[in-house]
Amino acid sequence: MEAFNHFLADINRQLVSASTDKERVDVAGDTLKTYITRPDFVHSCIERCLMTMQNGRSRWRNPQIAEDIDAGYLMRMLFWPARFKGDIHRHNRWTVTGVVSNAIDAILYDDAGEKEVKRFSGIAGDIGKVVPPCVHAAENVGDVPAVTLAVFCRTPKSQQFGDEVEWITETQEGKYAAGIFDRALRAFIFMINHSPTERSLHLLDTIYILARPSMKLLAIKAMARIDPIRGLRRLEDAYHYLDGPDDKAQVARAAQLLREAIRA
Repeated sequence: MEAFNHFLADINRQLVSASTDKERVDVAGDTLKTYITRPDFVHSCIERCLMTMQNGRSRWRNPQIAEDIDAGYLMRMLFWPARFKGDIHRHNRWTVTGVVSNAIDAILYDDAGEKEVKRFSGIAGDIGKVVPPCVHAAENVGDVPAVTLAVFCRTPKSQQFGDEVEWITETQEGKYAAGIFDRALRAFIFMINHSPTERSLHLLDTIYILARPSMKLLAIKAMARIDPIRGLRRLEDAYHYLDGPDDKAQVARAAQLLREAIRA
């Protein structure tokens, strides 16, 4: 997690020296911009998130992956379903968000949250900065899930100044929460495939252990691209997790093809 630790050291140093929300947003956004396209940093974020998932899907509430109240922030990865628009809300604290995977739109509204004022479209590597007050919503207009990394203001005195976020609409939380554990694992596999590093196999092994049988096969496919022999071992192991004869036959056939490819 060296890249992530360097990021934390950089953002801590910058935030402690900032004196206004505008300065904090700028330094947090600029620091995140420097790291967010680095595969080693992204994989560190994945690893931290996977560590929070060890107790299983029923207990997972997508907690923060980093927090430093003294420096004044916490960080959380967000996993946006395809064709999903989040609830409209007002930010009363500064926030910075970076697009990690695929794309997300940020929609600004008037103060009442009734009229769309402006829309920004962000792709992987883009950074959005919020200086309060700001009324907005996020929307994934694509056909695949999107992932963002948010840095929220959080200080010892935060609660003395009212709620960090005021929700203007509250209709989408259930849809966002549904299936988030599996959606996150699927997104991780996609992100690892897109930018492999020396830690990819370790991360894919962890995903394999946490995943449902169908998701295990996706993790194995990604493993096999990097290390066919390791992928084959996991594929043989996955056979025992399957119940349906058709699924077992498909996996057995895939294992045979992989053995032939390894021997070739």
